[in-house]
Amino acid sequence: MKKILFFTLFVLVAVSVMPMSAAARLSNTFVVVNGEPLEGSAKVKNNVTFVPFRELFQVLGLTVSYDEEKKQVTGTSLFPGENIKITFTVGSKSSIINGQKKALQAAPFIDDESGSVYVPVRVVGEATGSLVANVVKSNVVLVNTSSFEGLSYDSDSGNLTITKDGRLHYNDVQVLYDFLRVVFVDEATIEQDLNKVIELESLRLKLKYGLD
Repeated sequence: MKKILFFTLFVLVAVSVMPMSAAARLSNTFVVVNGEPLEGSAKVKNNVTFVPFRELFQVLGLTVSYDEEKKQVTGTSLFPGENIKITFTVGSKSSIINGQKKALQAAPFIDDESGSVYVPVRVVGEATGSLVANVVKSNVVLVNTSSFEGLSYDSDSGNLTITKDGRLHYNDVQVLYDFLRVVFVDEATIEQDLNKVIELESLRLKLKYGLD
């Protein structure tokens, strides 16, 4: 209990001393693919959730290709019998999916801090035949492939389940926090993952106390 209280105090102090521009960048949105939270930070632009393309492509079974000159990222399916090819161009509001042009609500971009190319989660998920569900209340985006059968997670705080049809259930805010925290935070990485820690703690406080 003392560790939890200290950790919470540490995060609240960190939030209070952060520059306003840095605090504004924290999205508090988490993308979970087949029950596994992505490590890359999500960013929301024009109500569209973006994540680094490399990790998303890999977990969905796509090859990873980046043409630096054209600023294009391409993923093709690694599974036999699947003819999936997705191409995004940085700054373009059009993608090419299986040879067909698809309009985008917001263009892929290069993150200034990490240098990673960010692509829209929903477009990639749906192009691979996955179910994409935005759990607005919990600030979580679920991506479930056709092979995903659901997940149940238990912690000292309670139980969390993700259903095959894209529903997220938990009996206490703390168990959602615990579930996300397993991937991102341990005592050895708190300093280097401070932004992610702050996102998680601010999400927990928002859900628990109704904070904005």
